[in-house]
Amino acid sequence: MTHRPIAPIEINGFVPGGMPRALPIFEWVEPATLLVDEGYQRDSSERSLKLVRKIVAGWDWAKFKAPCAVMTDAGLELIDGQHTAIAAATHPGVEKIPVMIVDVDQRAERAAAFIGHNKDRVAVTAAQLHVAAIAAGDDEALAIEAVCREAGIRTLRAPTKDPKPAETMAISAIGALVRGRGQEGTVRVLKIARNSGICPLTQIEIKAIDLLVYGDEYSDISDAALIATIAGMGRKAYSEANVFRAAHPSTPLWKALAITWFKNRRNTRAVEPPRIASVPPVGKTLAKIVKTKPSAITELENLPRSLLPPERKGQSVADQAKRDKRPALRGWKPGNHLRRCGACGTPYVGNPRSEECADCAYRAEEVAKAS
Repeated sequence: MTHRPIAPIEINGFVPGGMPRALPIFEWVEPATLLVDEGYQRDSSERSLKLVRKIVAGWDWAKFKAPCAVMTDAGLELIDGQHTAIAAATHPGVEKIPVMIVDVDQRAERAAAFIGHNKDRVAVTAAQLHVAAIAAGDDEALAIEAVCREAGIRTLRAPTKDPKPAETMAISAIGALVRGRGQEGTVRVLKIARNSGICPLTQIEIKAIDLLVYGDEYSDISDAALIATIAGMGRKAYSEANVFRAAHPSTPLWKALAITWFKNRRNTRAVEPPRIASVPPVGKTLAKIVKTKPSAITELENLPRSLLPPERKGQSVADQAKRDKRPALRGWKPGNHLRRCGACGTPYVGNPRSEECADCAYRAEEVAKAS
């Protein structure tokens, strides 16, 4: 066990706050005698009532935080801690609670203090709560840490400027996997993510891999092919996923990413390192590297029928083949079909018979005008 002592920090020229008020006092008070100013305090919404019930059910003095209040003509008025006070008044075993009483005369100052209590604090992240839950022996947290250890994944406490493969803060996504797929299924998904070199590893990639591994529509894709596709496409996959989302705005990014990886699963050879056609003798020029010529992408080719947009579900394979054989249009034309530009090779959205993206078509037109 390692302890870190509290120590002052460098304030770098900041001037400490104004003259201190009178020191606060602590009193044991009956919670039902406390008041709430409805002018700036929150109402007792259903969410608030749910929080109060949770506090009552798990009442523990070790988790108790003393409310802050001020003495007014009407009585002891809360600045912060009304949910704790309501829970204490509700709990049959709690008669009095300690309250910190401060000297704040003006109502505007009390409202400002309320803002400070609820705004000037660092929120605890899910990853930080996960570390604390492990120390507390929480079963779910221990299960998450076990599958991560088995899969070779390291969980981080806080974001880093230099993320590395096999590092993640997606604790909630991994927890959902553990609950839905069990230990073995979760390890399988995380190993694919690790072996693919995904960096950073977020819930987007985890959910996308889970869909491809366990979705009924994707039974013909192997773990090895998926790893090769993800590693080979790299960040390009996210660009194509965003192009797909431009045509289908209701599709979440993780699903668009899964579709992109699935569409490219048969092109794993194209993303391998370039192959040398032959080994030249010493002193000779190296042989030409085999390259793949850009080709058109048929929109949603080979995708499961359940993922097709409404306007495409009614088309038969024969109708689509007949449509694709129509003569191509020169340049770019508007449309909502995903294509690959024959000039620059980048994906774009346009007419299914167009040959080029809008940028290449514009440049070609300008060159023609200039000549």
